[in-house]
Amino acid sequence: MTNQEMPEILSDRHLSEKEDEILEFIGKLYEIHQQKSIKRLDLAKELHCSPSLINKLLISLENKKLITHEKYGEITLTDDGLAKAHNLIRKHRLSESLFVKILGMNPSEVHDYACKFEHVMDDNLANRIDAVLKNPNVCPHGNPISNSKTEEGAESYPLNSFSAPSEVQVVRIRNESSDFLKKLYQAGIEVGVQIRIIEKSFDGTLLVEINGKKLPLSKETAQNLLVLQKKEGN
Repeated sequence: MTNQEMPEILSDRHLSEKEDEILEFIGKLYEIHQQKSIKRLDLAKELHCSPSLINKLLISLENKKLITHEKYGEITLTDDGLAKAHNLIRKHRLSESLFVKILGMNPSEVHDYACKFEHVMDDNLANRIDAVLKNPNVCPHGNPISNSKTEEGAESYPLNSFSAPSEVQVVRIRNESSDFLKKLYQAGIEVGVQIRIIEKSFDGTLLVEINGKKLPLSKETAQNLLVLQKKEGN
């Protein structure tokens, strides 16, 4: 039997964590696109799980009334599922804030640790961490902790929605994967940094200037950076 044919055997704890990952992933889609549904194949690709494991997880989540799904249709969060997803996202982002503000870790390295810590954090601990951190509105990557706005009265937009020339400030990084964050921070891109758009190509690639350094940004990277247009005189 090859490795690809080996069945996935996970402990109850790991199965529970995988269920949480499903809820959290769809919850983030809802946060960004107001989308509560996802196709089974897309979910399997995102979580790197076999179809048989995905099926097992979905049956469990449906029995708990956290999702609804057709056999080959889309998977949709119920209201209870969305509430739990929001709670998981809150715990994840509180964890990231704790690691940065209290432990002094770099924002580019906290995502993977938060992914583990969120699963062992109960609501009481989350509330205590929230209080210690003085109820932050956003995580170190600018994403809302409790569905709050990044900046009251201000709307942020993807970087690639702006034309050249424009000057903007990064307020939120939507893709929080460790690899993506490390690439951004190596390029000097983080929440609060000023970006000047010099050129915009037909394929969506941008040529930008950050701290006096010019560099290209792909359309995908630019889509994951939410920014505010710099006000005149700032």
